[in-house]
Amino acid sequence: HQTLYSVLTGDIKQIIHDIITASRKLSVYEILVLILTKTDAYNKYFNSLSEEDLALITITEPIDAFLEVALKYSASQTGIAGFINKVETGEIELKKTLESAGKNVRILTAHGSKGLEAPVVYLPDTTRDYYKNMCKDFLRWKENKKDIELFLYNVKGKLITKFNKELNEAEEKAIFEDEMRLLYVALTRSQERLYIGGAVKNDLPKNCWYNEIESIKSQLSDYGDAKVLHNPSQTPIIEVVDDIKNDIKSKPPEWINIMPKKEGKTAKIKPSAKDYDEDMLHTDLTKLYQRGKFMHRLLEFLPDIKADNRIEKATSWLNKMLPNEQAEYKNNMLNDVLNVLKKYPEFFENNSKAEVSFISDINNSKAEGRIDRLVINNDKITIIDYKTDRKIPADIPKEYKKQLEVYKSAMQKVFPEKHIEAVIIWVCSPSYELVVI
Repeated sequence: HQTLYSVLTGDIKQIIHDIITASRKLSVYEILVLILTKTDAYNKYFNSLSEEDLALITITEPIDAFLEVALKYSASQTGIAGFINKVETGEIELKKTLESAGKNVRILTAHGSKGLEAPVVYLPDTTRDYYKNMCKDFLRWKENKKDIELFLYNVKGKLITKFNKELNEAEEKAIFEDEMRLLYVALTRSQERLYIGGAVKNDLPKNCWYNEIESIKSQLSDYGDAKVLHNPSQTPIIEVVDDIKNDIKSKPPEWINIMPKKEGKTAKIKPSAKDYDEDMLHTDLTKLYQRGKFMHRLLEFLPDIKADNRIEKATSWLNKMLPNEQAEYKNNMLNDVLNVLKKYPEFFENNSKAEVSFISDINNSKAEGRIDRLVINNDKITIIDYKTDRKIPADIPKEYKKQLEVYKSAMQKVFPEKHIEAVIIWVCSPSYELVVI
């Protein structure tokens, strides 16, 4: 018998061979970075997304979240097989780290909202029958008590057998328990106010979140200052309790019935933490993502720490995050960052902000990106972009200029009266270069 690996040819076989060989000496995090780099996964991921997807999500968030989990795992454990097993069994949970929404509205599933809170939360889909997705296939897969896996005919109606009935009851029980756990998550995301609603065509389904909440509504008044508002009709709530009625207008604004304009394409802006120079492709391939990511992170939080305490705090953090790396490797990163902070203190004062995210309409397209640092002065705005290339190119690459051109256009919309300038800081020099756009 031939294995899949034995019949592979060409580049893919060489890539897999390199990954297998390197993985014997690397941590889980380093293996994943190597796979991403060798397979050009970032670019392939971008190209696989539709224009609608690119407009709605932070394009690197799923991959970055997975790498964060792998990094934490690598700090205390080894072995890719163990990592995969923990992910599959749910021992390791992938969580999104969402920034403060500010004045924005975030649309999330109940699953995706775990660990997050907001002052006001809407549950707009609580009238769905949670048994609607029970198994309707002719065949169902089941393990019996002797751990023998079987395909069983899914008998229904009058011909249903006792065993099939037990399977249905077990499935209903599992679905109900899962739905109640999920409902608990949904109900506990609100800090101040929770709106519960839904839409029905005819009768309200018996088995839905709305009915579960309705059954305990009378008990809610026992909890502190909670106020329960109820309006089961199809018209909006107009009259509410005094302390919030001023927040709701009896007549909706005219724009609520106007369809929004069709959004254009989303510009694909690669995060600057993933920049690299050609030498790194042949030498420190597995350090590519790690090095840029950690230097950016240091430049994000160290300016907020007193200068006398920076080395101690940064060393402690690096040792915790990279316990298997040599001290020289970590010290070199830290020294480069400290040199930047020492040489250019004007970029890290109280009038500056780190990791400024934006979404902006530029030339009929939607651009999404994150500025490493933004300096706000009375007459001008300075966009700072860190580059961790080990060699400074003779000419600024076109892709760097294009990235900063998008940043500048976005900030010009926010600060129309101010002069906008863009600066690249070459972290490993350190030096900085004003980019003429």
